[in-house]
Amino acid sequence: SDWANLVGQFAERRIADVRRHVTDVAIIQQHLVVLGTGTGERYAWPVCIVVTLSGERICRLDEYIDRAGTSTPPPGPEPRRRGL
Repeated sequence: SDWANLVGQFAERRIADVRRHVTDVAIIQQHLVVLGTGTGERYAWPVCIVVTLSGERICRLDEYIDRAGTSTPPPGPEPRRRGL
C-alpha cells in the first residue's frame, strides 16, 4: 500500500507526547507521530484520535492528522510540540 511504502522509508517511527482525555461517551488521544530518516532528519505531525463509545463498545473512531502542522522535532527521545 502507499501508506506502507511511505512509512517504510523512515528508520525511526514512533508516537510521542501522548495525552488522553476520557469522558462518558468518548476517549480522546492527542500525540505526535515522529518519523526519522536514515540521514538523521526528524519530522513530527500532530494527531488526534477520537473514539466514540456506546456503552462499553466502540461505535466510531476518527483520526485527524495535521499535515499542515509538520514540524522538525527537537533532538531527544520525547519531542513535544507547543499548543497541543
